[in-house]
Amino acid sequence: MTKKELMSNYDVIKTIYAGEFFAVKVERNVAIHTLLGSCVAACIYDDINNIFGMNHFMLPDNHGADNINSKSAKYGVHAMELLINNMASMGASRSNFKAKIFGGAAPLDKMSEPLIGNSNINFISNFLKTESIPLVSSCVGGELGRVIYFVPDDFVVYVRKINKTKHKDIFQNERHRWVKTVDAYESTNERQSVLWNR
Repeated sequence: MTKKELMSNYDVIKTIYAGEFFAVKVERNVAIHTLLGSCVAACIYDDINNIFGMNHFMLPDNHGADNINSKSAKYGVHAMELLINNMASMGASRSNFKAKIFGGAAPLDKMSEPLIGNSNINFISNFLKTESIPLVSSCVGGELGRVIYFVPDDFVVYVRKINKTKHKDIFQNERHRWVKTVDAYESTNERQSVLWNR
């Protein structure tokens, strides 16, 4: 399906960014979209109650930060809780949840932490196992970023890998967000962070 077809088939294309989540009922005819590098998106759905949602997180957890921002959906542990609770408040049943996961790439030669993407992948895989949420499909790891669209038609996720001419810009932007997150973490905790090697 082309982007033009996607735009014409749905009433709204909701774009989420790093640190955000969104859930909706199928009847609203909304597709959810995001752009991923080392971040991971979990696409969760309840096909009995027709509710689905997506999050987009940057890190598995907050590494012990105790500031108010540590509950942010930038962290996988909170992003999953926020999305699941939001879907449950709309009438979804946790026992019906199924998942698809995307992202976790390690594209930059200078990215001294290919573990960022791997850590995100390991976190979400373990979270789903622990919570007994079946993993239906995934497209994770590698060197290329991804554009994804999660649509209400049978809860399909369309994935397009970003070609190499564009992916460096995506990851530089993502790195900028990382630096801002780490700077906030360091200033709050008044100690050197090991989350990002500048």
